[in-house]
Amino acid sequence: MQHVTTGWQSLSDDPLRHILTYVPVQECRRGPGVVSRALRATATSPALSRARFCEPYRLRGEGGTGESPRAGVVHAMATALGTRQWPMAAVSNSQTNYNFGHNLGTVNARAPPPALSVSIKRGDDVIHDDDELERKAADKCFTHGIVDPVLDRSRDDVLSLGSECGCSPGSLVAYTLPFQIVLSDFRFAFGCCWASDFFRWVFEAFDREQDSWRVLYDSEGVSPWPGLPESAFGCHRRFTVDAAFASSNFRIRTTNDLQCMHIRGFELFGTILPPWRID
Repeated sequence: MQHVTTGWQSLSDDPLRHILTYVPVQECRRGPGVVSRALRATATSPALSRARFCEPYRLRGEGGTGESPRAGVVHAMATALGTRQWPMAAVSNSQTNYNFGHNLGTVNARAPPPALSVSIKRGDDVIHDDDELERKAADKCFTHGIVDPVLDRSRDDVLSLGSECGCSPGSLVAYTLPFQIVLSDFRFAFGCCWASDFFRWVFEAFDREQDSWRVLYDSEGVSPWPGLPESAFGCHRRFTVDAAFASSNFRIRTTNDLQCMHIRGFELFGTILPPWRID
């Protein structure tokens, strides 16, 4: 073994693996206990903590099926790269679910990560009540459903509400990340209300150099869930993009006609660029 001769900044995508390869020879000669303490000190050192965020981080999102789809940037932000449980929160809404004709109460859902900014724009004709508390409750319910990847009957019936029905063209759901990512693909699901009619929408990223939004995916008038019954869920679908630029702003925007916008489990994949922090 040898001393480290290169700087922390030169480490590649797994600094811990590289750093733990090096333990000074004199410490190795002093026995396994000394080596163990040296490795432990290195693993918890401020230098290693800083080095972790100095290289790109690839969100591959392998694996995951059913109610546990592939983990991307939202999952990484909410769980500190999978090292803790995704926080849950109770959400409720006084609005009526149009499919079932009554309010279905409160549900526990995964909470949006604090560092993730979620923006929602609906048509003006969607929420008729001017009660600000009702609007805030509808927004809270919607944002939890947007990030939560779970689709099941007892939960999603509550998260699919009238505030997302019949949204006007130009309605959107947008994410603002605290870092930039070069996107490779994205995925989302749809609540139990007219998924088969969600066929005029685009996925866009904000290009800082051009100071404009760029379309990375266009549905071209085809729903990801054609032929589904009115109250069927739209399962998670993955969409590949060809994006050669970094961005921190992404959105799904409707482009024509009144459409329901029950977007669920909106997730992003790609390479996070330094400097970045998840926690």
